[in-house]
Amino acid sequence: MLTFAIQKTGYDYHRTDPQGETNLVAFQSAIDAFPWAEQHQAWEEEQEGPLPALVLQNEADQRALWVTALGTDRAGSYQLQAVSMKLRKGFFGKGKLEQDATVVDARSRAEVDRLCELFCDAQYEAFDREVAQLAERNREDSED
Repeated sequence: MLTFAIQKTGYDYHRTDPQGETNLVAFQSAIDAFPWAEQHQAWEEEQEGPLPALVLQNEADQRALWVTALGTDRAGSYQLQAVSMKLRKGFFGKGKLEQDATVVDARSRAEVDRLCELFCDAQYEAFDREVAQLAERNREDSED
């Protein structure tokens, strides 16, 4: 089951307001309807806490996709955080599940929509591959 939550400016980093069940179209509509300009203005005034975000979640799969619009128009850029559980090797070769988060910048709404689509369809292999490609592009951009 997919759900989503909202994190507003001024919230603690771990606080979100659950919004209930969702699907791809409803989540995309929530991105469009969210008061990004108002929330960014509040953040500019306070300069404290996280930027506002919408959080798409699949608790059963222990996955989340955090979406923050960095501009006020649909064509603007976005910051995304892909969260999953990864098996890490521990002492004596025993594996341990730990939360893994990858933060990437998306240059267009089309990139955001594509990742949301893969996430909603639970196509995590393709999702992880595309997130890794965005992360690599972000690294290359920062080196220039």
